[in-house]
Amino acid sequence: MGQYVPTLSCAGKAHLRRSVLGQEEALRLHAVGRALRRVDLLQAVLAQALQRSLAKYSELDREDDFLETTEAPDIQPKTQQKPEIRAPSFSTVKVTDIFHRLGPLSVFSAKNCWRLVGPVHVTRGEAGFGLTLRGDAPVLIAAVIPGGPAAAAGLREGDYIVSLNGQPCKWWRHAEVVARLKGVGDEGASLQVVTLLPRAEPPGTTQHRPALGGLLRNQECGWETPAAARVSPRPFLGWSRKAKRGKTRGRLSPQP
Repeated sequence: MGQYVPTLSCAGKAHLRRSVLGQEEALRLHAVGRALRRVDLLQAVLAQALQRSLAKYSELDREDDFLETTEAPDIQPKTQQKPEIRAPSFSTVKVTDIFHRLGPLSVFSAKNCWRLVGPVHVTRGEAGFGLTLRGDAPVLIAAVIPGGPAAAAGLREGDYIVSLNGQPCKWWRHAEVVARLKGVGDEGASLQVVTLLPRAEPPGTTQHRPALGGLLRNQECGWETPAAARVSPRPFLGWSRKAKRGKTRGRLSPQP
């Protein structure tokens, strides 16, 4: 006797039976959940899908079919693509950094407080502009010659050059800024700089420092801080002593 091979109708009935059971369970969960009951559209879609599955199941169900419905096998996915590991190519797609306009994070970040100064017009003197530049992106004014053109214009040591003749130069290198300044004629250059501001200390920290410093200084010098006045201990039962005193006074008082 040969092995029984289920026909297409048997496999279809098995899948429809699993579909009907799943849709009935979905409707039951929809009726139980409070949040799901508010979605009327979901209930209509589930009910319509269940009616279609029941109608299709009734078409395949015949009276002369006495075979037991088998369990529906799991549907195995099939694809022509083979999974493989590919290293990402970061040079394929070029993107623009959204923080590029802000400037280098070494200066233009949340941990620094700065103030924009300028534009400042600086003219060339006999010995140049009277300043020394250092660093890249952004270029730092390392020194300012007293009495020079830079000092007269209000530039100070520690300022960062962010604009030169109206062009942003936050990301310029040292050689490029120097070359642009050397190419300026007698009319001078217009600079815009950024001055770093000292960070404000959180409130409450400076109030305790003098007291702590005085305490450490007293310990180093061998001084002792004045101790609080000692209070004589009193018994908790003070009323009992008063009662005893009243009794003794009554006994020692002479009778009239």
